[in-house]
Amino acid sequence: WGDPTFQADDNLPGCNSLIVSGTATIDGKTISTQSQHTPHEALCYQEAYVLKPDKGNIVWTVGNLPSTSGLLLINNKGVSIAHHFGGATNPKSLEYPGGPYLSSAFGVPWLNVFLYAAVNADTAKEAIDLITVGPKEYRDRTGRASLLRDGGWNWMVADSSTMAVVEVT
Repeated sequence: WGDPTFQADDNLPGCNSLIVSGTATIDGKTISTQSQHTPHEALCYQEAYVLKPDKGNIVWTVGNLPSTSGLLLINNKGVSIAHHFGGATNPKSLEYPGGPYLSSAFGVPWLNVFLYAAVNADTAKEAIDLITVGPKEYRDRTGRASLLRDGGWNWMVADSSTMAVVEVT
């Protein structure tokens, strides 16, 4: 949460992810993981969920009970998407050079983007496009060139051939 030169005032911990592939794994397959660090984590039971929509990919996750979305979704096509909160608006972000930087805005909520991408992306590249540009139907209806999100987020997206860190602000 922050870095050595820019510490968040509240000192809350952040989440982290790891994606490894190739010679970093025994069989060369891609492995993706995410850990959620919040003040509530130790107080919550974890439960696995499998989402089976009428159309699209089957998606599974482990999340805090009774949440139906953890911060890592994996679909039956092998696409994994880990979500990380992009930070909090605070006095430092408001005064930082080039700012003010705000962490929230009007737009599509992160959970909707997260679930939509996991259900509809067959590859990591498709997931990245859905997270950043948005679905074609959305762009056609809104006239926007890209997805208007409700804040700044960080994502780790992977499949068997792609590993990417995606920051959207």
